[in-house]
Amino acid sequence: MLLGRTIGFTAIQGTDTQSNGLFTLIGSADGVNGTHDDCYFVSAPVTGNFTFTARVLSLQSSAAAPQAGVLVRENTKRTARSFFISGAPALTPVLSWRNTTITSAYGDGIDYTLAPGVLTFPPGTGTQNVSIAIANDTIPEPDEAVTIILRNANGARLGTTSQFTLEIVDDDAVPPQPYAGFAASTSSAAEASGGVQVPVTLSVPAEIAASVNYTVSAGTAVNGVDFIASSGTLNFAVGDTVAFVPVALLDDSLIEANKTVLLALSTPSGFSSARRRTTR
Repeated sequence: MLLGRTIGFTAIQGTDTQSNGLFTLIGSADGVNGTHDDCYFVSAPVTGNFTFTARVLSLQSSAAAPQAGVLVRENTKRTARSFFISGAPALTPVLSWRNTTITSAYGDGIDYTLAPGVLTFPPGTGTQNVSIAIANDTIPEPDEAVTIILRNANGARLGTTSQFTLEIVDDDAVPPQPYAGFAASTSSAAEASGGVQVPVTLSVPAEIAASVNYTVSAGTAVNGVDFIASSGTLNFAVGDTVAFVPVALLDDSLIEANKTVLLALSTPSGFSSARRRTTR
């Protein structure tokens, strides 16, 4: 049985449906990259030798380089060793892989910012620099590493050292346990959307099963009129980095100002928690 699963950080929770062996997946994330993965897929654990057969029948996306295919991973951590066979229908599949798990920091401005790019060497130039911006946060966390990999040389050959590891040294107090909080302090959604999934992230992948309680309550919005108040528990399995709080919104025909719904985390098990407010 294949079950839907999120790897890494996603702004929108993925979904999947199945009918007569045909799976339909909807996801939104940064994708399967050189040093880490952020994606949604259906999965099942395997051991020993195995054979897996799958075909991508269709791929629809407004993204510049959408991804779909078969992904085999060592574990559920976003930096796990893996290989990925991807491609759109009727095109030649592309094989990519990661044979190192060195990178432990999170990109997209969380721990650092370093987008994939191209280094161009004009004639007579022997050195170019890769610029990486380090985010200075106040969250106690272990030292983290960023792996920079050189690929696809044009007009030159890659040397024996084509991989570099930068260690980000934490300067905050040593944490007794991981840290959990909302991925952003505020967000917004149209009331006609019917609901949103608000991401809660961990500072490091869960090493043991962990959980945190959440509540969805009224700010300036009115329960039963603008939204539906709720509470529950988010559970993180080993290796997880993100879970989502569901917020149900109610649509009406009134012309009115934006209203707020408050989300709060409490009673963490296995980590510390923080609070946030979301706006619609």
